[in-house]
Amino acid sequence: MTQSQVTITSSEREAAIVRTSAIGIAANVALAAFKAAVGILSNSIAVTLDAVNNLSDAISSIITIVGTKLSNKKADREHPFGHGRIEYITTTVIAAIIMYAGISSLIKSIQDIMNPATPDYSPLSLVIIAVAVLVKIVLGHYVRTIGNRVNSDTLVASGSDALFDAMLSTSVLAAALIFIFTGISLEAYVGVVISAFIIKASIELLHDSIKEIIGMRPDAALSTLIYDIVKDDPDAEGVYDLIIHSYGPDKFVGSFHTEVLDTTSAIEIDTMIRRLSTEIYNQTSGKIIIAAIGIYAKNTTDNRIIKMRTKVTEMALAHEGVLQIHGFIADIENQFMAFDAVIEFGYDGKQIIHDIIHEVEEVYPDMNVSILLDRDTSDLSEQEDAGDLA
Repeated sequence: MTQSQVTITSSEREAAIVRTSAIGIAANVALAAFKAAVGILSNSIAVTLDAVNNLSDAISSIITIVGTKLSNKKADREHPFGHGRIEYITTTVIAAIIMYAGISSLIKSIQDIMNPATPDYSPLSLVIIAVAVLVKIVLGHYVRTIGNRVNSDTLVASGSDALFDAMLSTSVLAAALIFIFTGISLEAYVGVVISAFIIKASIELLHDSIKEIIGMRPDAALSTLIYDIVKDDPDAEGVYDLIIHSYGPDKFVGSFHTEVLDTTSAIEIDTMIRRLSTEIYNQTSGKIIIAAIGIYAKNTTDNRIIKMRTKVTEMALAHEGVLQIHGFIADIENQFMAFDAVIEFGYDGKQIIHDIIHEVEEVYPDMNVSILLDRDTSDLSEQEDAGDLA
């Protein structure tokens, strides 16, 4: 999350998306109308398909506006975290529309290869296509810039798509010039290329939206921001088990564990939790709500446990695939030891845990060892200072 994305409010974000989408609708409808007229009059399949592509872009912008409006509905009893995920659904719908347009265009282009028609360009049609290229370049840069500023994946995708459309329109213009000067018609073949790129763009957009719906690893910038805030707190030590759930762009609910000294009172812990939750909320302009902060107690009074902790941490981290050890606790009198181990994805976590328990019990035969296998849920698991328990 960039600084500009953090400071902008939800209402400003909505207004920017709606305004930018409206500009995109107007531009694409105008381009679609002009290109459709040129395509029909010149009997050019490539120009006609380019017009269809512009029309699908306009429809996508309309869906973006509707999705943005619906996603900003206030939370209710059935949706206590709001309706932000609607944006991911609208992005999926847009991807489906783009894919349909691409497949339809591909079928039409193949049919024209089998049954070719001779195009007939006029100087005016070439000028219109050239102007369309310039309009798409300006529109693409504008939409993508706004999308990055307000953290809207849909706008970023629309801007990139517009820039790509400019390249495709350039290929249509090139095909027209080749026909005029050589008599060789590449119309249908250019249509196939355009269709293929449209389908590819729809698949990429669909892939990104589905990843958001399934649930993704927290953005490294968010994780680092939370870690930096906790690091500066006088009572908290480290961020562990960080989980951030996305309920739409810039709408997150998170939880994590931190360590406190075993001499810290309940009042001090309560104050610290409130302080951290408020600080994270304020520094992200209300975009991250911390639902819970779990507490690990760090032993500072028994030198035997402190040495045990250091030894066990070294033994565990010596295993390949172990990213972090945290939450260490030991009770010598009751012969009990427990801690959490974060295992990197791709490794056999259960086997690694089994091996660590065996090694630790060989060194401390009187202790019953329990290890909780943790998922590698954030990039903080790979930070040395976040996992330093010595």
